[in-house]
Amino acid sequence: MPVTALADPHTRTYRSGIRVSAYDLASWLIANWWRLRWEAQGEGLSWNMSHRVGAAGNGYLWPDLEFIGGDATVQIRSNPINFGTASPLRFLSEVDIHVPAREFEDAVRDFVEKVASRLESWDSQDAGEMQGFLSAWRDLGQEIEDPVLSFERAIEARMGFDPEEAEPAVLVGLRQAAEEVGRNPVEELAASSKSTALEDFETLWRDVRQRSCPMRLDVTPGMKAKAAHVKVSSQRPWRRGAALAELVRREWSIDQGTVDNRNLAELCEVSVDWIRHGVEENVPIPAGFRAGSGDGRLEALLKKRHPTGRRFALARIIGDHLVAGDGDRLLPVTDTGTERQQFQRAFAQAFLCPFEALRDHLGSKVPDDDFIEDAAQHFNVSSWLIRSALINHGVLSPATLTS
Repeated sequence: MPVTALADPHTRTYRSGIRVSAYDLASWLIANWWRLRWEAQGEGLSWNMSHRVGAAGNGYLWPDLEFIGGDATVQIRSNPINFGTASPLRFLSEVDIHVPAREFEDAVRDFVEKVASRLESWDSQDAGEMQGFLSAWRDLGQEIEDPVLSFERAIEARMGFDPEEAEPAVLVGLRQAAEEVGRNPVEELAASSKSTALEDFETLWRDVRQRSCPMRLDVTPGMKAKAAHVKVSSQRPWRRGAALAELVRREWSIDQGTVDNRNLAELCEVSVDWIRHGVEENVPIPAGFRAGSGDGRLEALLKKRHPTGRRFALARIIGDHLVAGDGDRLLPVTDTGTERQQFQRAFAQAFLCPFEALRDHLGSKVPDDDFIEDAAQHFNVSSWLIRSALINHGVLSPATLTS
């Protein structure tokens, strides 16, 4: 069903399309290209105006459609909407898909080119407005083709800024950081730290990295090749994360039971005390550091936090290390909704608490608060992780996560 599918109760008709202004939609796509392409899930007026199609406005009834940017994909979501007293029309579609970023870019480019071609063929009294549209489209094309400008625009979008809103000195510093540790880690910091991204990078890379703990994982060439295959196995990052966790447990001969601190310490060749009680002051976020080779050697900072949180952060670093590009020397662990972080969290959840083991632990019990707390202690993870796993597999309602 197309996202424009709607019903008109008054006429008792169904239509798959709507009559709106292609010009207004194309103008909105041009103005918000960078944020649509690169900015992760956010909130507030600025995010909604840049990601929700209804912001194209001009008096038209638009579907409840939004685009969420990412590294390799763009998430497209649409929900049914009833306009109430404003209009009898109802949009019907419910969509939640990830499309490859290149397909999204090509589709937008094709649509805008068609609108531009129509405009150029018209002899309109609004020639000035039309020329402004065509000029904006040409300027955007030049930015996309320019490697420096395209990087800066993507970083600004990650930070939640419109083009040319970020401090130029910050953009220069982040571009230099990307040359040193890789583009994707810097983009992750931009999405997480926003305007303090450069400051947090300097703290991590120049200051606290010296206090990181050396680790060594058993990563064979065969395991690395299998992990690379998992990395492209699905458009949905959480599916890739769960698949990698299953692969890692199999490759490292971990049964379906728990991974206690002793097991985790042996896998990483670190001390149990560091996992339980290691203290790192003034650390912006947990992070891994590596030479970029992608073998088993790396270092990690877990930040001062609860022991279950430290275990979860360490597992996220392990998963990230196994699939990150060889040029990524920094492995950030943030609270953002980017593809990379969704992947990390899914990996850590499935690695520390496989659902099959959780289901066996549940047995015939009711998954109430007492069970969740008991399971959290059994797997040595947070109660939030247990509840989230039960929700993801349809055992609990999503509403329980915020109850």
